Amino acid sequence: MLRSLVGSEMCIRDSNNTAVVFAVPYLTALQSVYADGPIDHILLPLFFQYCLQLKEITIMASSSTTPAQLLQLVQNYPSLHTICLHNPFFYTDEIVIGLAQRCPNLHKLALDNEVAFNTVTDSSLLALSEHCPNLRNLQFQYCTQITEAAVLHLVQQCKHLKFLAIPATILSEDTVFGVPFKERRKLSSFIMYT
Repeated sequence: MLRSLVGSEMCIRDSNNTAVVFAVPYLTALQSVYADGPIDHILLPLFFQYCLQLKEITIMASSSTTPAQLLQLVQNYPSLHTICLHNPFFYTDEIVIGLAQRCPNLHKLALDNEVAFNTVTDSSLLALSEHCPNLRNLQFQYCTQITEAAVLHLVQQCKHLKFLAIPATILSEDTVFGVPFKERRKLSSFIMYT
């Protein structure tokens, strides 16, 4: 639902230096942004400037948004609770830790792209444990550099965690069955990817 709409013109030049003029609406009620294009690095700052109630952002692999730009943009959005990253350039400890520190109300963080150079480690899980107590859904199924100890710490610290997707090689069978019943019961989905 649009709460208000006030148009203003903006001129952006494309790769051929052709002027593209379009209206930038003042969309205070917009709550979700899906970034999947070659000029997202230009459009996202506009959305973040005008969309005061933004709660969700999805960045696809084809988006031109940079990791540094995302960290800068989320700085002023404590209500942002869902971040889905399909772009492998975002799969670093620097980005995940930065998001954890800037988004204390984070409910869902998904890194949904299988890549060989995923460098997310235990440092990311520890930051999420410390800064995001309301985390409910964590999709790290391709993060092969995290350890059992960090996963168990996250499960214990994030009391609202309901969905956890991690690589199958992270937890041993003894550990899975050794997780206290109270902790296992709260997870409605515990997926281990092979």
